[in-house]
Amino acid sequence: MYPYNDETSCANARCSFASSESLNLEWNGMPPEVNVKIADLVGKIVGIYFSASWCGPCQRFTPTFVEAYKELYAKGDFEAVFVSTDKDEESFKEYFAKMPWLAIPFSDSTTRRRLNDLFKVRGIPHLVFLGGNGKLLSNGGVALIKEYGVEAYPFSPEKLNEIKEEEEAARRNQSLSTLLVTQSRDFLISNDGNKVLVSEIQGKMVAFAIKHCQEFTSKLVEMYKELKDKEEKFEVVLISLDNDEQSYKEILKKHPLPGRAIQG
Repeated sequence: MYPYNDETSCANARCSFASSESLNLEWNGMPPEVNVKIADLVGKIVGIYFSASWCGPCQRFTPTFVEAYKELYAKGDFEAVFVSTDKDEESFKEYFAKMPWLAIPFSDSTTRRRLNDLFKVRGIPHLVFLGGNGKLLSNGGVALIKEYGVEAYPFSPEKLNEIKEEEEAARRNQSLSTLLVTQSRDFLISNDGNKVLVSEIQGKMVAFAIKHCQEFTSKLVEMYKELKDKEEKFEVVLISLDNDEQSYKEILKKHPLPGRAIQG
């Protein structure tokens, strides 16, 4: 679980950010005359995303956040703001072009440094969530998006406690559904890309293959085929720890098994 943490410095940061009504934000792909002011974000949940193009973990996390952002933005009360730590404006522009949200202008280095200092950013990617009233909701946004995605919305302490209670209840009453089904997905993916409903493997003996090892995978596939030939009620579910979709798909092709990805 990722605790609610409203340290004095963070509290000062969100007050400073929320009160900067004259601060302009860049909007990807739009001319300066349509730039957004901080005041336009009042009442919205805002994710402040500290990132840079030179950072490998950032490059891996950004696509995950983009997918989550699309769903969150559709709710009508969410926005994200990119705070760049790139070394030059060209790098900033190329990286920002991949993002559908807003950004502190690269030229406004004073604000970028101030936000980094006030939120005590010690490493990137770093993502904090502010509530509609400007108060800090969570300073562990990267971990929340990686583990829970949009299910952690609205990222409040109450929601995170609710998730924790649900996880504890699921462990006490564990089933395939509690392990594999989420609010947004009730299926697995076969190696040919087709969806396999979790309900279709209910009642079968199910093994979880978590770490890919070529030698072990070959033996597992052989055993799987033998049991299938005998019409045994047996399935294997691949739990991928790959950080990107392409690596996951390449691994999945080697498995004649249903599978799901956990982006690590």
